[in-house]
Amino acid sequence: MSYAKKNNEEKCLKIAISKIKSQTGYSRQILEMLNGIDFSRNEKERPDFVRIYQPKDKNQKPIMLGIEHFRIDQLSFKNGGEKFTSRGIDMEKNVANLFNLTCSKIETGSFEEDDVVSKTVEIIVNHMKNSMLSSYYTFLNSFEYSIDKHLPSISVYQENLKNYSQGHYTTRLALLMEIHTELHGLFFNDRKGTRRQSEGLIPITEDMVKILEEKLRKQPIDYIILCIGETLYTDLVNVIVLKANNIRSQLSKRHIPIYHYLGSNIQSCTSPYTSVNIYPNINKHDDEYKITYKQYSIGISKERKLDMTFYALRRVLEYEKKGVPYITDVSVQYVKDLFGEYIVNWYYPKGEEKWVVRPNFSPYDKEQIIKKSNEFQQKWFSKFKEGNDDETTTIIK
Repeated sequence: MSYAKKNNEEKCLKIAISKIKSQTGYSRQILEMLNGIDFSRNEKERPDFVRIYQPKDKNQKPIMLGIEHFRIDQLSFKNGGEKFTSRGIDMEKNVANLFNLTCSKIETGSFEEDDVVSKTVEIIVNHMKNSMLSSYYTFLNSFEYSIDKHLPSISVYQENLKNYSQGHYTTRLALLMEIHTELHGLFFNDRKGTRRQSEGLIPITEDMVKILEEKLRKQPIDYIILCIGETLYTDLVNVIVLKANNIRSQLSKRHIPIYHYLGSNIQSCTSPYTSVNIYPNINKHDDEYKITYKQYSIGISKERKLDMTFYALRRVLEYEKKGVPYITDVSVQYVKDLFGEYIVNWYYPKGEEKWVVRPNFSPYDKEQIIKKSNEFQQKWFSKFKEGNDDETTTIIK
C-alpha cells in the first residue's frame, strides 16, 4: 500500500472521529469505537484499521472493530473496460503537486507568479470539465461499483478479525465510505419547503438506500459510516453513522430525509453533456488576475431534455402530493414553479417512447408566467451563478 493512500485513509478516519460530539446514542458509540486503541499488526493485512474499544459496562468483553475504508467519487469514469478511474483523485494529486512545487520554488528563489496562476487555471479548467461530464448517475455507478468491489473480501476481513481476537474480543466490522460529489445547485424539496444548495454534497437518496440494502443486507457487516464532501474535502463534511441493518428505519428515527432524484437527465441516466471544451483567458491588472472561461459543449438535445423534464415533473407532482422528499435540477424546478399549478392531467404522445408524457394545461395568464419567471430568477440566481453558463469568471489575487 502506498503512503499517500494510507494517509488519505487516516484523514477520512480522523474526520469521522472528529464528529463524535455532534452525534448521540448508538451513532456516538460507533464513532467512539473508531477512536479506540489501535491494534498492532502487519500493515498490509486487512481490513484497513483495527481498533480496540472497552464498553462502559466492564462485564462486557472488549470490542475489536475492523474498519475497511474505500472512496466513492462522482468524478469517476470507465477506463475502457469495467473498471472506473477517479479523476477526483487526479485533481487532489495535481493540487498537492502544485502546492509542493510552489513552496520549493519560493525556497529556491525561482518562484514565478504567472506560471503558478497558469497551472492553477489548468487545474480549474480540468475540474470544470470533469464536473460537467459527470452527474448524479456517474456517482451512483461509482457507489455501486465500489461496494461490489469490496464484497468478495468481507469474509477475509471477518476471518482476520477472528484470528486476531482469539476469542478474547467481540468482533465487529465497519465500512467507512469516503464520498466525493460535485452536485452544485440542486433544489431540495421536503417538509421544510424548497432550498437551493450551493455546496456539491449529495444527500441520502432513495437509490443509495436501495443499493445499500440490496448489497449489504445479508453481509456480516455491523456498521456503515458515510463521510460526504466535495472533491477536495473542506470543513464541510457530513458524517452519517448507521447500523448496517434496517437502514431505512434508522434514517427515519434520526429525521434524515431520503430524497428521490428527479433531474432533467432522469431517463438518460448520464451527464447532460457528451463533450465539453473550456477555453480560459487570463488578464493581469496590477496584482489581480481575471480569468474568463468560454465554454463550448455538446449534450442532450433540447427536445430530449424537454421529454425528460416533463417525465420528471410528473413524478415531482406525484411526490409532492404524498409529501415525499425529492431533489431536482434547475430545469425541472423552473417548469414546476411556473406551470405546475396549471397542469390538469397528462397524455402519451403518439409515436413516442412509452415513458414520454406531455401535460394538459388549464388556462393561464402569460403575464403571470412572466412575473413568476422573474421571481424565480431573482430568488434563486441572485446568490448563485449557474454552472453551465457560456462564460464564467474567476478572480485570483
